[in-house]
Amino acid sequence: FSLPFAALVARLQGEWGHWRRWWLALWLVLVTHALLDAMTVYGTQLALPWTDRPYGMGSIFIIDPLYTLPLLAGVLAVLLTRGSRRGHALNTAGLLLSCTYLAWSVAAQQQVERIARAARVEQGIEARRLLVTPTAFNTVLWRIVAMGSTGDYHEGYRSLLDDGSGITFRRFDGGAALAPALLDIAGVRRIAALSGGFYKLSDGDGRLRVTDL
Repeated sequence: FSLPFAALVARLQGEWGHWRRWWLALWLVLVTHALLDAMTVYGTQLALPWTDRPYGMGSIFIIDPLYTLPLLAGVLAVLLTRGSRRGHALNTAGLLLSCTYLAWSVAAQQQVERIARAARVEQGIEARRLLVTPTAFNTVLWRIVAMGSTGDYHEGYRSLLDDGSGITFRRFDGGAALAPALLDIAGVRRIAALSGGFYKLSDGDGRLRVTDL
């Protein structure tokens, strides 16, 4: 898509001689957006059309002002200074700050995951999958979900400001007994695939529910 978009923009701007620069700019916009989506817990389907598997790292929440605001400030600096060198310097600084924050989120996630794995072993919690992802709008408070091999799951929280290495896990029923009936439903299979196996099944009030964890 970047190639026809670049040709269109270069023609509309009367800058056909610079269409290669427009191509690079638009390609970077599209590619970096997809890669940023892959840093969230939902991920994105980077390998289409060969597979529709969503690849997601889960180191940053889907909306995080500390990532977005430096980028926005940089764009505004360029616009308000009419493309001056100072505006471009501020834009570059905003980009570097956002990228640094993204790298920090990965380091913080790895630290919390290390603590969570140790706490899980210490408490005798068996898990076939472990999810470590930040809570809304920050990279300080993290949520941990450990999916058990018997269909249950444990949930806990860990702040980077906490002392020690303890995590209080709570056990929940994942509804494994309902799986044989519900996994025949296409919508349930889609959520199971989207969530990477982090889902629960429940029934009540005459309704059957599948919940993305």
